[in-house]
Amino acid sequence: MSQVKLTLSDDKASLTIGDGEGTSLTLPAEVVSRLLPALIFLRSQMEPPLPYRNLKPGDPVVEAPGMRWFVGPHEVDGLLRVALHHPGLGWLSTPLSHPAAETFLGVFKEQMARLGDYTPPTVQ
Repeated sequence: MSQVKLTLSDDKASLTIGDGEGTSLTLPAEVVSRLLPALIFLRSQMEPPLPYRNLKPGDPVVEAPGMRWFVGPHEVDGLLRVALHHPGLGWLSTPLSHPAAETFLGVFKEQMARLGDYTPPTVQ
């Protein structure tokens, strides 16, 4: 199997996918934006599945500093939407039930406390 080569255009408006053997496909940003969710969905259907477990040291992580986040009501009554905005993927979200949100909040506060010198803000 040949190596996949990805090349961003000089103006950063298109991406060329090549096989290293002369075959390539150039896609504009709009097409890449539509392709990414489709690839993510299809990968979720493939075997073997990605491990569904807590993150461990050394696990590969896609990290993007400065991501936006959002917490608000979900379209389904009684659920919250927690979302992160990745600069390459857009919004990724998950619905949380009230008990799951309470657990998330507790773990988040616990991890913040472990950082030290942290005083939770008072809610006014």
